[in-house]
Amino acid sequence: KKQTLQEEHDRVAAWTRWVNEAWTSKPKELYSWLKQDAQTSVVMLEREDHTMTGNIAEMDDLIHHHWDPVMRKYAQEPKPCVARFLDVYGKHIQHHEMHTDPLSGKRLKAQF
Repeated sequence: KKQTLQEEHDRVAAWTRWVNEAWTSKPKELYSWLKQDAQTSVVMLEREDHTMTGNIAEMDDLIHHHWDPVMRKYAQEPKPCVARFLDVYGKHIQHHEMHTDPLSGKRLKAQF
């Protein structure tokens, strides 16, 4: 409970700093936020005991606990053999020459 109170105190202090900084450096953005033009959502996850948490590390653990069995179903198995895969499916892979121009700062900047 002491940690929770400290986290709440830290959040309030951070919010107060943000409002004070926004008031002096970007008042239009603060005004838009106050008018609800810039809405943000509160992100929380439900624990197994049906309580809620907004702690980033704990939420990351909860997500991994539920998603890893699905998204990393074969994580404990050895990696597949590329040579064996190519022996079986290689005949279906089409090969095409590809020309690329060297990447330069100028070309990269032109993309944005």
